[in-house]
Amino acid sequence: MEINNAERIFIHSGLTKNISVAFEIYQRILGETSHDVQINNVISAGRRGSELDGYNRPECPKCGKDMFIQVFRPGHHIKTRLICPDPSCPAYDSDKDLDEWKAILKRKGEQ
Repeated sequence: MEINNAERIFIHSGLTKNISVAFEIYQRILGETSHDVQINNVISAGRRGSELDGYNRPECPKCGKDMFIQVFRPGHHIKTRLICPDPSCPAYDSDKDLDEWKAILKRKGEQ
């Protein structure tokens, strides 16, 4: 119920589009108790977490939004694909694997 309240108050009003941010704001301002923010894959429309969630994401070359790095394993290889949250932008296949992305990207909070 609290996640629904956070969505109704902060996302539907246009203050943010990120449910994690909305829930954190809700907890700090309106929530009676603070909880760790955990979004399951049902709430996040099927998006599962990856080892790269703790890293800053690359920007979309078309619109400049932060892109998601999708990790998948066809056969024996690990491949990645860059996906922009804007549906009008194309997805980009990448030749980098997980370790190469970790070496390139900075961890969130690092300068």
